[in-house]
Amino acid sequence: GDPWQARAMLISDALRSKQEPVASKMLATWVAKAPSGANELRRRADLRLVANDATGAVDDYLQAIRLSPHDLSLVAPLVRASSVGGEIAHALMGTDDLLAENPGGVSAWMCMGMLSSLIGDHEQTIVGFENSERLGATLGRGARMAIDSARMAQDGPDAPASSLPEPSDPIGRSLQFLADQE
Repeated sequence: GDPWQARAMLISDALRSKQEPVASKMLATWVAKAPSGANELRRRADLRLVANDATGAVDDYLQAIRLSPHDLSLVAPLVRASSVGGEIAHALMGTDDLLAENPGGVSAWMCMGMLSSLIGDHEQTIVGFENSERLGATLGRGARMAIDSARMAQDGPDAPASSLPEPSDPIGRSLQFLADQE
């Protein structure tokens, strides 16, 4: 079979069986030598997340989306890695970069919608999901609910629009999200 998949399984098994030094060495070797295709980057990101390297995982998912801008299967893992690992600002900045490079990348727009929904950035939630749909993505029930919720929050009489950070400020959006969680 696939030698990279076999290595990924070995590293994953070592991480799950608490053989941290062995797993860390294998992961470092793999990071240095792994091919840079989208599938390999996704596998490596998955392992980095298991190894509690959320920053590395987000970087690999972003690079995979850069290489495969229409692969929607990369969106949920990126959003999961960024939210679980506290890397939402990092993922938003990376998504902004992807959109600047390729405004036709449906996966980056979907990421923007999902990440913005997490932090309560209503405007960017709507923009991200609507642009991904315009580019051919089929929005699921969750995305439709996020759009509806964002519109209601924008249109509501007591919507605190002024307390939200500027949509172009991913770090501010993330800080606001964290402050709202407390």
